[in-house]
Formats: sequence, structure tokens, C-alpha cells
Amino acid sequence: MKNEAFQKIFFFIIYTKHIVKFKLEKDYINEATATFCDNIAFPDEYKNQVRVLCRKFVSFFNNLKSNSKFDSSSQAYQKYPQYLNFWIRLQLELQNISKNDMPLLYKHLNGNYEKFDEDRKLQDKLYIINDDDFTSMYMLYQLYKIYNGSLSDYNIECNEFYQLFKENYDKCLYKCYAKGDSKLCDVMKNFKKLYDKEKFPRLNNCKKKLCPLLPELSEYKIIYRSHSENDNIGYQLVQTADNYIRYELPKLTGENVFYKFTYILLLIYS
Repeated sequence: MKNEAFQKIFFFIIYTKHIVKFKLEKDYINEATATFCDNIAFPDEYKNQVRVLCRKFVSFFNNLKSNSKFDSSSQAYQKYPQYLNFWIRLQLELQNISKNDMPLLYKHLNGNYEKFDEDRKLQDKLYIINDDDFTSMYMLYQLYKIYNGSLSDYNIECNEFYQLFKENYDKCLYKCYAKGDSKLCDVMKNFKKLYDKEKFPRLNNCKKKLCPLLPELSEYKIIYRSHSENDNIGYQLVQTADNYIRYELPKLTGENVFYKFTYILLLIYS
């Protein structure tokens, strides 16, 4: 997957946060351009649910195109074929479709795109996102859902909501730095800018001054360290300027106290 597409996942979510709740559940049944979905060759175990998923995808795609926010010259319009790959993979995962059978849906959509995609926006552009990228994108998806969520969405109180957010944010940071996911690091920087600009836009019943402060994210880079330093967790966290480490981590400050404890636990128990 192209790095640019990965970095723009939030851009897509922001644009589609209202669309994903659109009339999908009833529209897909009467979607005229999705009749080809009924002919998909799929194992009987999953055939009916994949037919429905195929129809929902076509309905989702058509609603995305017709949405007024999507000017054909906009960045979102140009990139949404790549984002739709995440949506398909997510739905397949949620429905426990076998990974061996997943390619059949992509093959069917790619073979019939002209029936619902007159502009050929999806021609040769639907593919299975690799597992590592999908995991990172799903983590970001969950983080943004919390960020844009409300107490009623999760049926919890303010402190629990903040804790849920912190836990998901730290998971992303851990994969970014400890696992060396540079693409995820790039998106996390964009997310921090979004968060600093507006904290929890739908969280109206909690004191915003109690919102967690996010740590500054240092530049991700691979450098070398000596053999004796390989398993020294304390060394990684202190970040002395005269030594070499594999990944440069965010400096620990009073502003990110929630992060350092979770990060240490993740390093110890992962």
C-alpha cells in the first residue's frame, strides 16, 4: 500500500463519518447497479452474507460519489478508491470470512466494476490490504471513533472515556515506535494536530480541561545501537543524546504521564 494512501486514512474518515451512517442498511437492497452481486461465486457457508456485503459496497461507493462534499477535483475524491479497500477488508474481518476466500470478492468486484463505476475510478484498484497495514489502519480507525465519540456511544463515564482513549492512543504509539511502523508514526502526528486543535468534538458532558495531553512525537528514524543496548528498556526511554538507539522515542515529560506507564507495561508484557 502506498504511504500516501496510508497517511490519509483520517482524511477519509473525517469526510465519511456522516456517510457511513447513511441509508446503507435499506439502500443496498434496492441498489440497481448491484445486481451482479447476486452472481458471486463463493462458498455456500458465506455466500449470502458476501452477497449483502457486495451490495452494501456498491451502495456505499455510489453514496460516496454523490455526496456533495466530494468535488471531483478534491483530494478525497482522488484517493477514495484506496480507502474503500480498508472498508472492504474491515467488513470481511468483522464477518469472519476466511482469508483464503477473501480474494473471491475482490475478483468479482474488479470483474464487474463497469456495472457501477462508469468513471472507472476503481479499475484495477481494489486489492487486499496486507495484514500489518490493516492492523495499523484498524487501530487508527478505533482511535478516531473514540475521539469523535460520546459517552452514550460507549455507555461509560468521563474518566472511563478518557482512559479508553489513552489506552488506544498508546497502542498506536507502541506500534509506531517500538514496532518501527513509520507510516503509522506519520499519521499519529497528523492526529495529534487534529486533537490539539479540537479535543473530543462530541464530548459535551465532560470537562475539556481534564482531557489527556498528548506527548510530542519525535521524528521516526532507524539508527544503530550497540549489542549491550539491545534489551535495555530504560536506555530507550531515557534517550541520552550521546548514545545510539534503534528508534527515537518521544521524550517523557509531565504532560504524557499516562503514556509512560502504559508504554513500559507494553514493552514488558508484549
